[in-house]
Amino acid sequence: MSESQIVEYKESWRDEYLKWICGFANAQGGVIYIGRKDDGTPCGVEDSKRLLEDIPNKVRDVLGLIVDVDLETMDGKDVVKIIVPENPYPVNYKGEYHYRTGSTKQLLQGSALTSFLLKKTGKKWDAVPLENDAVDDLDKESFDIFYREAVRSGRMSADDLKLSRHDLLEKLNLLDGEYLKRAAVLLFHRNPEKWITGSFVKPNREPNARPNARPNQKSEDIDNKINTQFKKGQKRPNQRPNQRPNLSARQTKILSIIIQKDRTTIEELSEVLNIGKTTVKEELSFLQQEGFLMREGGTRGRWVVTLDTKTL
Repeated sequence: MSESQIVEYKESWRDEYLKWICGFANAQGGVIYIGRKDDGTPCGVEDSKRLLEDIPNKVRDVLGLIVDVDLETMDGKDVVKIIVPENPYPVNYKGEYHYRTGSTKQLLQGSALTSFLLKKTGKKWDAVPLENDAVDDLDKESFDIFYREAVRSGRMSADDLKLSRHDLLEKLNLLDGEYLKRAAVLLFHRNPEKWITGSFVKPNREPNARPNARPNQKSEDIDNKINTQFKKGQKRPNQRPNQRPNLSARQTKILSIIIQKDRTTIEELSEVLNIGKTTVKEELSFLQQEGFLMREGGTRGRWVVTLDTKTL
């Protein structure tokens, strides 16, 4: 039997193989054989009894996991078998998150790490808490508009108007403990882009509103609910979740590069693609506007690909 998604062979034990155990735990689980060559041929280990004691202790102390470690005899040679179950929560090796894919171990970074952590913790993108924003930072006028429109549509009663902002956010499930979720900032912050790069608030005009009404004016001309649009996870019209987007080969290449290195610079893209920096900026701007890409952390931040990478 050759190495696979759930099987790994090692001729001898090294402490760095804790990374492989971490990778199995974060993926589908698996089995590591110590004392077998890459082709599965038994070569045996001389210190099997010591390994039966050392490996479980090191896995527990470094990874916080309990794994089964057994001793098997193959062709008269001792082989140590480490059985790693899939873990429902993220497991890290000294702050690093490893993941088993195919017959290799990958170090998760950038958007891949973000997606992995969100999936493992059961959180969606808009439910991630923000530590540097508070209820008092939210826009009072946005709350007033929300109250007015919710009552007018019948979704809230007059008694609900007595709710404090904090209580309203709790009722809407927009708080994580005392922290605001991203969705709360998108809905009620005057400038959500301050906290979530690439987001913006666009007021909708009523069908009978005057055509010359200013779109940024909060007045009786725009007496309707705020349509908060944000790029993360936003699907283009008529695009199925797994449908391949209509991107050029160069745009697809840009996304692929960023997936591999989320802090890729414009200069690096320009050099790799052999195009000018202005063209790179135009392509990045298009990808952001279409909701396939967003920027977190400003000029010193990183890129986040919001598109399902399976469609690339």
